[in-house]
Formats: sequence, structure tokens, C-alpha cells
Amino acid sequence: MNLIKVNFTPKKVTEAFVTKYSALEVANAFLLSDRSLTPMKIQKLLYFAHGWCLALTGQELIQEQFEASEYGPVIPTVYNTFKKFGSGKIIISNEENKLSEKSIKLVDAILKKYGCFDSMELSDLTHQKDSPWYFSFQKGKNKKIPNDQIEKYFKTLRKNG
Repeated sequence: MNLIKVNFTPKKVTEAFVTKYSALEVANAFLLSDRSLTPMKIQKLLYFAHGWCLALTGQELIQEQFEASEYGPVIPTVYNTFKKFGSGKIIISNEENKLSEKSIKLVDAILKKYGCFDSMELSDLTHQKDSPWYFSFQKGKNKKIPNDQIEKYFKTLRKNG
């Protein structure tokens, strides 16, 4: 597997967040910014947004916990909501963005940095050795990925640039 290295330190996102959002609220913010996202790609972007929020602010962006599935970190409610789209683009109606300005800046920064990668490349990033998914995955079990592991991993990514 060819590993992809991504340096990421968004500006103006290190201030404390106050609100944790449902995964679907954050997914909606991504979809309002990019109408070409697939179910797999939205899962990966949610994971990166949550991880970077933990690393940069020490706070969770998303209320639900990620699970280690065969295809990487997933949030079951997001999976169940968007699975009907298969590998195609997610189609949503014109929803209202419920995120704060700071949270929207994080979503925009994640899209800017990771949006150029396809779903499989993002999956490769989440499956790297020593990643939280790597330590949590057990075939067929969908174990929860602890937020403290996600935070530690993304802090390491930030430190190593």
C-alpha cells in the first residue's frame, strides 16, 4: 500500500469549540460545501474533521463515537442514512447549516486539504499502521474507536508535520 502523507495545520481553528454536533449535522455542512461527496468519502472527512478538532482544541466535534469497520472509521447513523446512495454522490435537499462559524471553518479547511483525494486514498490514510483504526479493528466486530486514541494520533500528526 502506498501511504499518503498530508501536512495539515489550519489557521483560525485552534480556538475552543463549545458545541458538539451530531454526525449528520457535520455531514450536512460538508455536503452543503461539496455536492459531489459519496457515502464513503463523507465518513472519512467526518473522521478527519473530528480528529483535527480533538488535536487542535481538545474538544470533540461530533457527539457519536466512530467504530472501526472493515472500510475504516464509520459512524453508524451516517452509514445508515447514506447507504442508499451506494458509491454514488449523496443527494440532499437544501438543508440549513447548523454549525458555528468556527466549525464551518474547520469543515472548509478539511475539504481544502482532503477533498482532492478519492475515497480509496482517504481510506488508505485511515488504515495506516499505528492509526486508531489499526488498533481498534477486529474483523466483524465494529469496535468503538476511543476519542483519546484519535486525539493522540492527530496530535502526533500535527507534531510531525
